Amino acid sequence: MGTITHLNERQRTAPIRITTEEEALAVSKDLAISLAGVQNGALSEALSRSGLLAVSIPSDFGGADVSNVVLSQIVAVLAQHTPLAASMLTLHLSSLELLRNGGTEEQRRAAFARAAAGERFCFVQSSEVLQLLPDGIGYALSGEVECLCVPQAEWLVINRRSPTDDTALLIPASPGRAIERSSNAGPARILFDSEHVHSDSVLALGRDAVRLSAALNRLLLASITLGETERSIAEFSRQQQWNRESVIVDADRESAIGQLLVQTTTLSALTHTCGTAFDIAQVNPAAQTIGEACRQASILEFVATRGTVGDRQTEALNEILAIGRSYLADRSGRSV
Repeated sequence: MGTITHLNERQRTAPIRITTEEEALAVSKDLAISLAGVQNGALSEALSRSGLLAVSIPSDFGGADVSNVVLSQIVAVLAQHTPLAASMLTLHLSSLELLRNGGTEEQRRAAFARAAAGERFCFVQSSEVLQLLPDGIGYALSGEVECLCVPQAEWLVINRRSPTDDTALLIPASPGRAIERSSNAGPARILFDSEHVHSDSVLALGRDAVRLSAALNRLLLASITLGETERSIAEFSRQQQWNRESVIVDADRESAIGQLLVQTTTLSALTHTCGTAFDIAQVNPAAQTIGEACRQASILEFVATRGTVGDRQTEALNEILAIGRSYLADRSGRSV
């Protein structure tokens, strides 16, 4: 048990081995500049060679286990030049966070070894309609899921939720798999029809695995927003001076860049706070520390999306509601 089998092995250049946070940041900066304008396939290959796919692997499994503050900085740097690469890395790191809190030690070791070898994971959240039935020494998987950044990922990491338990399924991203897209920019619908899944590729998840993975995903998505905003500021600074005879135009420009500067300052501070809360939760995984990390991630998402929470982010919305409820309860107690 514990061996995750991949039927579509391919030769690849050995990734750079990153051992320190300083190396990780330096690699991300060099990679970000070199990836500007690069297409999907080359992006994935460059990420594979860079060594960044392994930076969050726990030290117990031979990884650098860089802090979550540094992870957010890496993603923000990539997003300044190529948001798609930042999105690919975000889904990969969210997958590793899910696997970090699931399965047996041997299952985790096998999955982390794949990442260390330069194989990229694509995180997929599923609904309860995804069917998993016993099939020989494994299971038969049927249904469909939606995900982004499918191209060239070696593995789909599907979080299958059910009323009784949560599991992570590690599915090879086969080239011949049925994929439907409504648009080039939209998510892909991946279809499964009684596909066999080996029992070693089904990982039982810990109680907080899904919550922590989703919260890390929110942190890294906000980091992408931070990087893109910093890029917008840089583009503003490269523009020629607007017509000084137009006070209105100048006021609009000053207002726009002022808002961008406020947003970057706010997001930079909040991503650091959230990343630090995550680091504390990983070192001391108690209910209070995990709750604080998730709370900070929800605050960060709320700010990064300028006060709008997507329809599917019910967990984030619940965190926001809990913050308000706690505040009102505290105020009510003081007034008594």
